Amino acid sequence: MQRHHEIEFAQFIESIFLNGSANVRWDRISMWFGVDQIGNPEWQQIHAKWLDVCKTYGYADDIAPIFCYTNPNALLIVREGFADEDVIEITAEGAEEVEEAE
Repeated sequence: MQRHHEIEFAQFIESIFLNGSANVRWDRISMWFGVDQIGNPEWQQIHAKWLDVCKTYGYADDIAPIFCYTNPNALLIVREGFADEDVIEITAEGAEEVEEAE
């Protein structure tokens, strides 16, 4: 991976950490990894970088799972909340805090 792609990739993963999600076009992510199609090695690199970022910011024992939603043009990666974050469900009636399952 070229250095400027490494930086862009790291910023993408940090955005998931800070904002809960991030999206990128397929052609951009293909350029980062230098491949025509994203396969298991690239998904593994994404996961490894996610673990790195979580550990860097003090969440080594509370790593939130990440999920990918795709469409023909782009992918969106979202994370679950960390234990110290509140989850609020927004409905037609308003907003209500979601109770975590024990």
